Amino acid sequence: MNQIEWKILRSLVSRVIFIERHWWNELKYQIEYGPYFSDWPGYVAALEMKETARRLIFGLPPETKQTLLKEWKRCPRLIDRKTEEEILDQYALMLVEKVVTRGNGVIFR
Repeated sequence: MNQIEWKILRSLVSRVIFIERHWWNELKYQIEYGPYFSDWPGYVAALEMKETARRLIFGLPPETKQTLLKEWKRCPRLIDRKTEEEILDQYALMLVEKVVTRGNGVIFR
């Protein structure tokens, strides 16, 4: 994720946590006590937040979504996504990954 993408997605991390407070607390519990799987995407709570992340991504203003789509196409990617929906879905997963990172206690900017 580059700086432009992160600038757009950063505020959405807190929104996912606020909307999914129950799953956020469950995620922190799963991270600390397991024994779910060893890592994301194995956290059940994180998977429960995916739809909220998707709604937030798809609910962005059109110009913001276009910026994300341009950034996706501009940067080399390991994952090939062609359609706008596939790309925005991938951003939703990236958003959930950042929520998990915050749950792990990692501070990011």
